[in-house]
Amino acid sequence: KCEGNFAKATEYLRKALADNYSAVGFAAYKKAQEAQPPKPEGSQNEPLANEKGNSGDVSVPEMPVEEIEKAAPQKELIQNHIGRILSRYQQLLAEYNSTFAVVLKQSERASKDPDGAIVFRRDFSKERMLFEDATALLFGANSNCHKALKESIKLFEQAPMLLEKYIEACQPHLERIKLLWQEIDELRKEYDACPTQSCKDAVNAKIRQKHYEIEQEEYELCLHNKDFHGDQYSLEYKAYKLQYSAFKEAVSDYYAFTNPILEKIYSPSYNELMNLQREMHVLGREKPIQDISLGLADLAKTYIELKCVVPQPPDPVEPLESNLPKKKEGDCPLGKGINQGLGAISFELDCEHVKLSGGEGILWSVSRDFIKHETKVGVGVGAQGTYGNGNITGEAKVMVEVTVGQNGAIKNAELSSSVKAGLGGLIEGEVTGRVSLEGGPSVEATGGFVQPGFPSMPGSE
Repeated sequence: KCEGNFAKATEYLRKALADNYSAVGFAAYKKAQEAQPPKPEGSQNEPLANEKGNSGDVSVPEMPVEEIEKAAPQKELIQNHIGRILSRYQQLLAEYNSTFAVVLKQSERASKDPDGAIVFRRDFSKERMLFEDATALLFGANSNCHKALKESIKLFEQAPMLLEKYIEACQPHLERIKLLWQEIDELRKEYDACPTQSCKDAVNAKIRQKHYEIEQEEYELCLHNKDFHGDQYSLEYKAYKLQYSAFKEAVSDYYAFTNPILEKIYSPSYNELMNLQREMHVLGREKPIQDISLGLADLAKTYIELKCVVPQPPDPVEPLESNLPKKKEGDCPLGKGINQGLGAISFELDCEHVKLSGGEGILWSVSRDFIKHETKVGVGVGAQGTYGNGNITGEAKVMVEVTVGQNGAIKNAELSSSVKAGLGGLIEGEVTGRVSLEGGPSVEATGGFVQPGFPSMPGSE
Protein backbone atom coordinates (compact mmCIF):
# COMPACT_ATOMS: atom_id res chain seq x y z
CA LYS A 1 0.00 0.00 0.00
CA CYS A 2 3.07 2.27 0.20
CA GLU A 3 4.09 1.73 -3.42
CA GLY A 4 5.38 5.00 -4.84
CA ASN A 5 5.09 6.81 -1.47
CA PHE A 6 8.66 6.63 -0.25
CA ALA A 7 8.06 8.95 2.70
CA LYS A 8 5.31 6.68 4.01
CA ALA A 9 7.43 3.60 3.42
CA THR A 10 10.30 5.17 5.35
CA GLU A 11 7.97 5.93 8.27
CA TYR A 12 6.68 2.34 8.51
CA LEU A 13 10.16 0.86 8.17
CA ARG A 14 11.52 3.14 10.90
CA LYS A 15 8.90 1.86 13.33
CA ALA A 16 9.60 -1.74 12.46
CA LEU A 17 13.38 -1.47 12.62
CA ALA A 18 13.31 0.37 15.94
CA ASP A 19 12.22 -2.88 17.64
CA ASN A 20 13.69 -5.68 15.56
CA TYR A 21 16.59 -5.86 13.16
CA SER A 22 15.92 -7.12 9.65
CA ALA A 23 18.53 -7.09 6.90
CA VAL A 24 15.77 -7.04 4.26
CA GLY A 25 13.89 -4.31 6.08
CA PHE A 26 17.02 -2.19 6.51
CA ALA A 27 17.86 -2.54 2.82
CA ALA A 28 14.32 -1.43 1.90
CA TYR A 29 14.60 1.45 4.38
CA LYS A 30 17.83 2.71 2.79
CA LYS A 31 16.33 2.39 -0.69
CA ALA A 32 13.27 4.39 0.36
CA GLN A 33 15.48 7.11 1.85
CA GLU A 34 17.58 7.42 -1.29
CA ALA A 35 14.45 7.75 -3.44
CA GLN A 36 13.06 10.68 -1.47
CA PRO A 37 13.52 14.20 -2.94
CA PRO A 38 16.08 16.45 -1.22
CA LYS A 39 14.87 18.15 1.95
CA PRO A 40 14.88 21.95 2.41
CA GLU A 41 18.18 23.61 3.27
CA GLY A 42 19.20 23.09 6.90
CA SER A 43 16.97 20.04 7.52
CA GLN A 44 17.79 16.34 7.43
CA ASN A 45 16.25 13.04 8.57
CA GLU A 46 16.67 11.87 12.13
CA PRO A 47 18.59 8.62 12.73
CA LEU A 48 16.74 5.41 13.57
CA ALA A 49 18.27 5.47 17.05
CA ASN A 50 15.62 6.95 19.32
CA GLU A 51 18.09 7.62 22.11
CA LYS A 52 20.43 10.60 22.03
CA GLY A 53 23.13 10.77 24.67
CA ASN A 54 25.89 13.17 25.54
CA SER A 55 28.54 13.96 22.93
CA GLY A 56 31.18 14.17 25.66
CA ASP A 57 34.22 16.39 25.27
CA VAL A 58 34.55 15.84 21.51
CA SER A 59 35.32 19.07 19.63
CA VAL A 60 36.53 20.22 16.22
CA PRO A 61 38.95 23.20 16.41
CA GLU A 62 38.29 26.11 14.08
CA MET A 63 41.41 27.55 12.49
CA PRO A 64 41.95 31.33 13.07
CA VAL A 65 41.62 32.44 9.43
CA GLU A 66 38.67 34.82 9.61
CA GLU A 67 40.79 37.95 9.00
CA ILE A 68 43.20 37.91 6.08
CA GLU A 69 45.74 40.17 7.83
CA LYS A 70 46.00 37.73 10.76
CA ALA A 71 45.78 34.43 8.87
CA ALA A 72 49.29 34.27 7.38
CA PRO A 73 51.13 33.78 10.72
CA GLN A 74 48.77 30.87 11.53
CA LYS A 75 50.18 28.63 8.79
CA GLU A 76 52.48 26.72 11.14
CA LEU A 77 49.66 26.18 13.63
CA ILE A 78 47.40 24.81 10.87
CA GLN A 79 50.15 22.57 9.49
CA ASN A 80 50.78 21.15 12.97
CA HIS A 81 47.07 20.42 13.43
CA ILE A 82 46.83 18.66 10.06
CA GLY A 83 49.98 16.73 10.95
CA ARG A 84 48.33 15.55 14.17
CA ILE A 85 45.26 14.43 12.21
CA LEU A 86 47.39 12.36 9.83
CA SER A 87 49.49 10.92 12.63
CA ARG A 88 46.42 10.00 14.68
CA TYR A 89 44.72 8.46 11.66
CA GLN A 90 47.72 6.23 10.98
CA GLN A 91 47.73 5.17 14.62
CA LEU A 92 43.98 4.42 14.50
CA LEU A 93 44.37 2.42 11.31
CA ALA A 94 47.05 0.22 12.90
CA GLU A 95 44.91 -0.28 16.02
CA TYR A 96 41.84 -1.00 13.89
CA ASN A 97 43.63 -3.71 11.90
CA SER A 98 44.98 -5.26 15.10
CA THR A 99 41.58 -5.19 16.83
CA PHE A 100 39.80 -6.50 13.75
CA ALA A 101 42.13 -9.52 13.76
CA VAL A 102 41.22 -10.18 17.42
CA VAL A 103 37.48 -9.90 16.71
CA LEU A 104 37.83 -12.22 13.73
CA LYS A 105 39.59 -14.90 15.83
CA GLN A 106 36.98 -14.59 18.59
CA SER A 107 34.22 -15.00 16.03
CA GLU A 108 35.87 -18.10 14.52
CA ARG A 109 36.42 -19.62 17.98
CA ALA A 110 32.81 -18.95 18.98
CA SER A 111 31.47 -20.54 15.81
CA LYS A 112 33.46 -23.72 16.44
CA ASP A 113 32.73 -23.99 20.18
CA PRO A 114 29.75 -21.78 21.10
CA ASP A 115 29.45 -23.23 24.62
CA GLY A 116 33.12 -22.70 25.42
CA ALA A 117 33.39 -19.19 23.95
CA ILE A 118 34.26 -16.48 26.45
CA VAL A 119 32.69 -13.86 24.20
CA PHE A 120 29.04 -14.51 23.51
CA ARG A 121 28.27 -15.53 19.98
CA ARG A 122 26.48 -12.44 18.78
CA ASP A 123 27.23 -10.15 15.82
CA PHE A 124 25.40 -7.07 17.18
CA SER A 125 23.50 -6.68 13.90
CA LYS A 126 20.97 -4.18 15.23
CA GLU A 127 23.65 -1.97 16.80
CA ARG A 128 25.66 -2.00 13.59
CA MET A 129 22.52 -1.10 11.64
CA LEU A 130 21.78 1.85 13.92
CA PHE A 131 25.43 2.96 13.79
CA GLU A 132 25.51 2.78 10.00
CA ASP A 133 22.20 4.65 9.77
CA ALA A 134 23.45 7.50 11.99
CA THR A 135 26.64 7.75 9.95
CA ALA A 136 24.74 7.93 6.65
CA LEU A 137 22.19 10.48 7.84
CA LEU A 138 24.76 12.84 9.39
CA PHE A 139 27.42 12.59 6.68
CA GLY A 140 25.71 11.04 3.66
CA ALA A 141 24.23 12.47 0.46
CA ASN A 142 21.17 14.01 2.14
CA SER A 143 22.98 15.38 5.19
CA ASN A 144 23.62 19.00 6.06
CA CYS A 145 27.34 18.24 5.73
CA HIS A 146 26.89 17.17 2.12
CA LYS A 147 24.74 20.21 1.37
CA ALA A 148 27.49 22.46 2.75
CA LEU A 149 30.02 20.63 0.60
CA LYS A 150 27.92 21.24 -2.53
CA GLU A 151 27.54 24.93 -1.67
CA SER A 152 31.28 25.32 -1.15
CA ILE A 153 31.93 23.63 -4.50
CA LYS A 154 29.72 26.27 -6.13
CA LEU A 155 31.84 28.95 -4.47
CA PHE A 156 35.05 27.39 -5.76
CA GLU A 157 33.54 27.29 -9.24
CA GLN A 158 33.46 31.10 -9.18
CA ALA A 159 37.28 31.22 -9.08
CA PRO A 160 37.73 31.09 -12.90
CA MET A 161 35.36 34.06 -13.25
CA LEU A 162 37.43 35.99 -10.71
CA LEU A 163 40.57 35.18 -12.66
CA GLU A 164 38.96 36.26 -15.94
CA LYS A 165 37.87 39.54 -14.36
CA TYR A 166 41.42 40.11 -13.05
CA ILE A 167 43.02 39.42 -16.44
CA GLU A 168 40.56 41.77 -18.14
CA ALA A 169 41.40 44.55 -15.67
CA CYS A 170 45.15 44.05 -16.12
CA GLN A 171 45.18 43.93 -19.92
CA PRO A 172 45.12 47.73 -20.58
CA HIS A 173 47.99 48.27 -18.16
CA LEU A 174 50.08 45.52 -19.74
CA GLU A 175 49.51 46.97 -23.21
CA ARG A 176 50.42 50.44 -21.95
CA ILE A 177 53.66 49.11 -20.42
CA LYS A 178 54.56 47.40 -23.70
CA LEU A 179 53.98 50.66 -25.59
CA LEU A 180 56.07 52.65 -23.11
CA TRP A 181 59.01 50.26 -23.49
CA GLN A 182 58.81 50.71 -27.24
CA GLU A 183 58.93 54.48 -26.76
CA ILE A 184 61.94 54.10 -24.46
CA ASP A 185 63.75 52.09 -27.14
CA GLU A 186 63.17 54.94 -29.62
CA LEU A 187 64.38 57.51 -27.09
CA ARG A 188 67.57 55.50 -26.51
CA LYS A 189 68.28 55.68 -30.23
CA GLU A 190 67.68 59.43 -30.07
CA TYR A 191 70.02 59.65 -27.08
CA ASP A 192 72.81 57.86 -28.96
CA ALA A 193 72.44 60.34 -31.82
CA CYS A 194 72.63 63.44 -29.59
CA PRO A 195 75.52 65.76 -30.56
CA THR A 196 75.72 67.63 -27.23
CA GLN A 197 75.46 66.88 -23.55
CA SER A 198 72.46 69.19 -23.18
CA CYS A 199 70.66 67.14 -25.85
CA LYS A 200 71.46 63.90 -24.01
CA ASP A 201 70.24 65.37 -20.74
CA ALA A 202 66.96 66.41 -22.33
CA VAL A 203 66.40 62.96 -23.86
CA ASN A 204 67.41 61.28 -20.61
CA ALA A 205 64.77 63.32 -18.82
CA LYS A 206 62.16 61.97 -21.25
CA ILE A 207 63.37 58.42 -20.61
CA ARG A 208 63.05 58.89 -16.85
CA GLN A 209 59.53 60.19 -17.36
CA LYS A 210 58.63 57.07 -19.35
CA HIS A 211 60.05 54.87 -16.58
CA TYR A 212 57.90 56.78 -14.12
CA GLU A 213 54.82 56.11 -16.26
CA ILE A 214 55.72 52.40 -16.33
CA GLU A 215 55.96 52.41 -12.54
CA GLN A 216 52.50 53.98 -12.40
CA GLU A 217 51.09 51.17 -14.56
CA GLU A 218 52.88 48.55 -12.43
CA TYR A 219 51.39 50.15 -9.33
CA GLU A 220 47.90 49.74 -10.80
CA LEU A 221 48.71 46.12 -11.66
CA CYS A 222 49.81 45.56 -8.07
CA LEU A 223 46.49 46.93 -6.79
CA HIS A 224 44.54 44.64 -9.13
CA ASN A 225 46.65 41.69 -8.00
CA LYS A 226 45.99 42.50 -4.36
CA ASP A 227 42.25 42.84 -5.02
CA PHE A 228 42.25 39.49 -6.81
CA HIS A 229 43.91 37.69 -3.89
CA GLY A 230 41.57 39.44 -1.45
CA ASP A 231 38.48 38.35 -3.43
CA GLN A 232 39.84 34.82 -3.76
CA TYR A 233 40.43 34.71 -0.01
CA SER A 234 36.91 35.88 0.74
CA LEU A 235 35.50 33.19 -1.55
CA GLU A 236 37.52 30.36 -0.02
CA TYR A 237 36.85 31.52 3.53
CA LYS A 238 33.09 31.31 2.90
CA ALA A 239 33.58 27.75 1.65
CA TYR A 240 35.66 26.88 4.72
CA LYS A 241 33.12 28.38 7.11
CA LEU A 242 30.22 26.56 5.43
CA GLN A 243 31.90 23.16 5.67
CA TYR A 244 33.38 23.68 9.12
CA SER A 245 30.09 24.83 10.71
CA ALA A 246 28.09 21.91 9.26
CA PHE A 247 30.82 19.40 10.15
CA LYS A 248 31.19 20.63 13.73
CA GLU A 249 27.44 20.26 14.34
CA ALA A 250 27.38 16.83 12.66
CA VAL A 251 30.27 15.52 14.80
CA SER A 252 28.54 16.59 17.98
CA ASP A 253 25.32 14.81 16.92
CA TYR A 254 27.28 11.81 15.68
CA TYR A 255 28.79 11.13 19.08
CA ALA A 256 25.52 11.94 20.86
CA PHE A 257 23.57 9.40 18.78
CA THR A 258 26.23 6.68 18.60
CA ASN A 259 27.43 6.74 22.22
CA PRO A 260 24.24 4.95 23.48
CA ILE A 261 24.54 2.46 20.60
CA LEU A 262 28.18 1.58 21.35
CA GLU A 263 27.40 1.19 25.06
CA LYS A 264 25.17 -1.76 24.12
CA ILE A 265 28.05 -3.55 22.38
CA TYR A 266 29.34 -5.30 25.48
CA SER A 267 32.08 -7.28 23.73
CA PRO A 268 35.26 -5.30 24.60
CA SER A 269 37.06 -5.98 21.34
CA TYR A 270 34.00 -5.32 19.19
CA ASN A 271 33.24 -2.14 21.12
CA GLU A 272 36.80 -0.92 20.64
CA LEU A 273 36.59 -1.75 16.93
CA MET A 274 33.47 0.41 16.49
CA ASN A 275 34.99 3.30 18.47
CA LEU A 276 38.08 3.21 16.29
CA GLN A 277 35.93 3.15 13.17
CA ARG A 278 33.97 6.19 14.38
CA GLU A 279 37.06 8.27 15.14
CA MET A 280 38.67 7.36 11.81
CA HIS A 281 35.50 8.42 10.01
CA VAL A 282 35.53 11.83 11.74
CA LEU A 283 39.24 12.51 11.15
CA GLY A 284 38.97 11.41 7.52
CA ARG A 285 36.29 14.07 6.97
CA GLU A 286 38.02 16.80 9.00
CA LYS A 287 41.30 16.66 7.04
CA PRO A 288 39.94 18.10 3.71
CA ILE A 289 38.22 20.93 5.59
CA GLN A 290 41.39 21.93 7.41
CA ASP A 291 43.27 21.72 4.10
CA ILE A 292 41.12 24.68 2.97
CA SER A 293 42.29 26.68 6.00
CA LEU A 294 45.91 25.91 5.07
CA GLY A 295 45.26 27.26 1.58
CA LEU A 296 43.79 30.40 3.16
CA ALA A 297 47.00 30.96 5.13
CA ASP A 298 49.02 30.74 1.90
CA LEU A 299 46.68 33.20 0.17
CA ALA A 300 46.96 35.59 3.11
CA LYS A 301 50.76 35.43 2.96
CA THR A 302 50.75 36.35 -0.74
CA TYR A 303 48.26 39.15 -0.07
CA ILE A 304 50.34 40.68 2.71
CA GLU A 305 53.60 40.41 0.77
CA LEU A 306 52.13 42.46 -2.09
CA LYS A 307 53.39 45.95 -1.24
CA CYS A 308 51.90 48.46 -3.68
CA VAL A 309 53.98 51.63 -3.35
CA VAL A 310 52.91 54.85 -5.07
CA PRO A 311 55.70 55.79 -7.52
CA GLN A 312 57.41 59.15 -7.14
CA PRO A 313 57.92 61.42 -10.17
CA PRO A 314 61.49 61.95 -11.39
CA ASP A 315 63.43 64.94 -10.09
CA PRO A 316 63.45 67.97 -12.41
CA VAL A 317 66.56 68.39 -14.53
CA GLU A 318 68.85 71.10 -13.22
CA PRO A 319 70.35 73.30 -15.97
CA LEU A 320 74.04 72.86 -16.67
CA GLU A 321 76.33 75.50 -15.27
CA SER A 322 78.06 77.60 -17.90
CA ASN A 323 81.79 77.01 -18.46
CA LEU A 324 82.31 80.75 -18.97
CA PRO A 325 84.17 82.54 -16.15
CA LYS A 326 81.80 83.94 -13.54
CA LYS A 327 81.66 87.63 -12.92
CA LYS A 328 82.96 88.96 -9.66
CA GLU A 329 80.56 90.56 -7.21
CA GLY A 330 81.88 94.00 -8.05
CA ASP A 331 81.11 93.59 -11.75
CA CYS A 332 77.40 94.49 -11.40
CA PRO A 333 76.80 97.59 -13.53
CA LEU A 334 73.91 98.63 -11.26
CA GLY A 335 76.22 99.05 -8.28
CA LYS A 336 74.11 98.70 -5.13
CA GLY A 337 70.98 98.44 -7.24
CA ILE A 338 67.88 100.57 -7.69
CA ASN A 339 65.37 101.05 -4.91
CA GLN A 340 62.49 103.41 -5.75
CA GLY A 341 58.97 104.00 -4.55
CA LEU A 342 55.95 105.64 -6.09
CA GLY A 343 53.00 106.03 -3.78
CA ALA A 344 52.03 102.60 -2.45
CA ILE A 345 54.27 100.78 -4.95
CA SER A 346 57.95 100.02 -4.40
CA PHE A 347 60.50 98.70 -6.89
CA GLU A 348 63.86 96.99 -6.26
CA LEU A 349 66.41 95.88 -8.87
CA ASP A 350 70.02 94.67 -8.71
CA CYS A 351 72.09 91.98 -10.41
CA GLU A 352 70.72 89.23 -8.12
CA HIS A 353 67.01 89.93 -7.93
CA VAL A 354 64.08 92.10 -8.91
CA LYS A 355 61.07 92.81 -6.69
CA LEU A 356 57.81 94.71 -7.16
CA SER A 357 55.47 95.17 -4.21
CA GLY A 358 52.75 97.45 -2.94
CA GLY A 359 49.19 97.82 -1.85
CA GLU A 360 47.23 99.46 0.93
CA GLY A 361 44.99 97.18 2.91
CA ILE A 362 45.52 94.41 0.36
CA LEU A 363 49.26 93.74 0.06
CA TRP A 364 51.08 91.98 -2.79
CA SER A 365 54.60 91.29 -3.96
CA VAL A 366 56.42 89.53 -6.80
CA SER A 367 60.16 88.86 -6.77
CA ARG A 368 62.60 86.91 -8.92
CA ASP A 369 65.94 85.51 -7.70
CA PHE A 370 68.35 85.35 -10.66
CA ILE A 371 70.87 83.22 -8.73
CA LYS A 372 68.51 80.51 -7.42
CA HIS A 373 66.17 80.72 -10.43
CA GLU A 374 63.21 81.06 -8.11
CA THR A 375 60.11 83.24 -8.17
CA LYS A 376 58.30 84.26 -5.00
CA VAL A 377 54.68 85.46 -5.10
CA GLY A 378 52.99 86.89 -2.02
CA VAL A 379 49.59 88.26 -1.07
CA GLY A 380 48.21 89.43 2.24
CA VAL A 381 46.51 92.15 4.26
CA GLY A 382 47.94 94.96 6.37
CA ALA A 383 47.11 98.14 8.26
CA GLN A 384 48.94 100.98 10.00
CA GLY A 385 47.90 103.94 12.11
CA THR A 386 48.97 106.72 14.50
CA TYR A 387 47.61 108.17 17.71
CA GLY A 388 48.34 111.26 19.74
CA ASN A 389 49.71 113.55 17.01
CA GLY A 390 51.90 110.73 15.73
CA ASN A 391 53.54 109.97 19.06
CA ILE A 392 52.19 106.39 19.03
CA THR A 393 52.47 104.35 15.83
CA GLY A 394 51.29 100.86 15.00
CA GLU A 395 51.56 98.55 12.02
CA ALA A 396 50.37 94.95 11.37
CA LYS A 397 50.36 92.66 8.37
CA VAL A 398 49.81 89.01 7.36
CA MET A 399 51.35 87.58 4.18
CA VAL A 400 51.22 84.25 2.37
CA GLU A 401 54.19 83.66 0.07
CA VAL A 402 54.79 80.77 -2.33
CA THR A 403 58.24 80.05 -3.83
CA VAL A 404 58.24 78.42 -7.26
CA GLY A 405 61.43 76.79 -8.55
CA GLN A 406 62.41 75.48 -11.95
CA ASN A 407 59.82 73.68 -14.10
CA GLY A 408 57.05 75.18 -12.01
CA ALA A 409 57.77 73.05 -8.93
CA ILE A 410 56.63 74.58 -5.64
CA LYS A 411 59.64 74.63 -3.32
CA ASN A 412 58.22 76.38 -0.27
CA ALA A 413 55.08 77.96 1.16
CA GLU A 414 55.25 80.40 4.03
CA LEU A 415 52.73 82.19 6.25
CA SER A 416 54.15 85.21 8.07
CA SER A 417 52.69 87.83 10.36
CA SER A 418 54.18 90.84 12.11
CA VAL A 419 53.07 93.44 14.62
CA LYS A 420 55.14 96.64 15.05
CA ALA A 421 54.66 99.52 17.48
CA GLY A 422 56.54 102.74 18.33
CA LEU A 423 56.40 105.44 21.02
CA GLY A 424 57.49 108.96 20.28
CA GLY A 425 60.15 107.80 17.89
CA LEU A 426 62.27 106.70 20.86
CA ILE A 427 61.04 103.15 21.53
CA GLU A 428 60.26 100.56 18.88
CA GLY A 429 59.20 96.91 19.13
CA GLU A 430 58.31 94.20 16.63
CA VAL A 431 57.08 90.58 16.86
CA THR A 432 57.32 88.41 13.77
CA GLY A 433 55.98 84.85 13.35
CA ARG A 434 56.50 82.42 10.46
CA VAL A 435 55.32 78.93 9.48
CA SER A 436 56.91 77.38 6.39
CA LEU A 437 57.27 73.97 4.75
CA GLU A 438 61.06 74.19 4.85
CA GLY A 439 61.80 75.76 8.22
CA GLY A 440 58.71 75.00 10.28
CA PRO A 441 57.34 77.50 12.82
CA SER A 442 59.39 80.37 14.31
CA VAL A 443 58.77 83.51 16.36
CA GLU A 444 61.13 86.52 16.62
CA ALA A 445 60.85 89.62 18.80
CA THR A 446 62.92 92.80 18.71
CA GLY A 447 62.73 96.04 20.67
CA GLY A 448 64.71 98.85 22.26
CA PHE A 449 65.51 102.57 22.37
CA VAL A 450 66.18 104.53 19.23
CA GLN A 451 69.33 106.67 19.64
CA PRO A 452 68.33 110.24 18.69
CA GLY A 453 70.58 112.10 16.25
CA PHE A 454 71.95 115.59 17.13
CA PRO A 455 73.51 118.10 14.73
CA SER A 456 77.31 118.27 14.92
CA MET A 457 79.01 121.28 16.46
CA PRO A 458 81.09 123.38 14.14
CA GLY A 459 84.64 122.06 13.90
CA SER A 460 83.83 118.74 15.50
CA GLU A 461 84.65 115.43 13.78
